[in-house]
Amino acid sequence: MKSRLIETCVALLLVAAVFVGVWLTLLKPTKATEQAVVPKPVLSQVARLRIAHIVNPRFVSFNEQQIQQFLVTTQRMTKLHFGIDVEFEWVGRRELGDLVGQIPEAVWNYKQDFIVNPNEMSGSTRKSLDSSLIKVLKTYSSSLADLQSFSQQYLIEPPGRSYQTFANSLTETLLYRQNYWRKVKALDGLPVINQDLFHEWVIWDSLGYGRLDFDVAITNQLVASVESYGMDMHSSLRGGITLGTTSNSTAGELGAFAWVSSFPVLNNHPEIMILRDGQRYDEQQQADYAAALMTHELGHLLLHISHPWGKSSCVMAPMPLLNYSQWYEQLSSEDCPLGSHPLNTPGSVDITYDVIN
Repeated sequence: MKSRLIETCVALLLVAAVFVGVWLTLLKPTKATEQAVVPKPVLSQVARLRIAHIVNPRFVSFNEQQIQQFLVTTQRMTKLHFGIDVEFEWVGRRELGDLVGQIPEAVWNYKQDFIVNPNEMSGSTRKSLDSSLIKVLKTYSSSLADLQSFSQQYLIEPPGRSYQTFANSLTETLLYRQNYWRKVKALDGLPVINQDLFHEWVIWDSLGYGRLDFDVAITNQLVASVESYGMDMHSSLRGGITLGTTSNSTAGELGAFAWVSSFPVLNNHPEIMILRDGQRYDEQQQADYAAALMTHELGHLLLHISHPWGKSSCVMAPMPLLNYSQWYEQLSSEDCPLGSHPLNTPGSVDITYDVIN
């Protein structure tokens, strides 16, 4: 009798163990199983793109005249720099909260692990940020001294003499400027960065896993965040501000979508003015500068062109800090025709994304 009772208990424990094992497996965060590459699009004579205006009512946004200016300038610059005729289909305004709500749960469970809250950062995460920056800095063609000289006026503390001290100073600047947006107020009287996470780049990089009904978008949302992987020098100096991105789109005919933010040209907060060298822009400049950024993203979206770093005449060269006017005025399709540089050539970059199950 005693032996049978023991056998019964053991059997029940085994069943319980199996149940707990299955339960814990189901609770494990979803992981990316592989990386996929967005196929390079086959373009017809005219690229027809659906465009949306993603609006957060907490911030100022482009008016109708600026939207029209933005569209016309983007068409002109895309033709000038890439030889592509673009027709835009205006699909209207989209609420950011609705788009975020369409991100599949499995995707969000995986992606949210990459978000770093500067106010809740561990020492190991801080070391990881510094190490990632060092790796990126060593890939630049400029010398350490030149990088430090360029950055010095924008850093919160001196850059030191080594890659380690420079990376530490960049991270300090990144975290300081990121935290600034948790204090300054939006139109509703609440901090620009609050608890809704709309400022997180990870959110924007995840939107395409939903069923987007547009190919490109302009938004008035500030995207300023810290992620647990390498951030470059300019992004760190900006406080994690991202001006635009091209990411995968599950529902898009091109397999990807592109967006740009108008927040840094529309607002004159002190931290932005520092990075814009104190310049203020009129309404036409605001629209034209945003259009140049969209042209840059269309180079990624339509032609899969990379970043020809240091080639200031190329529209595909990233903007240093927030120097819109200087960057814009240096652009020249004559000095940087398509294909004139290995990284300014169609197909020079792959747009990749995580396959998440």
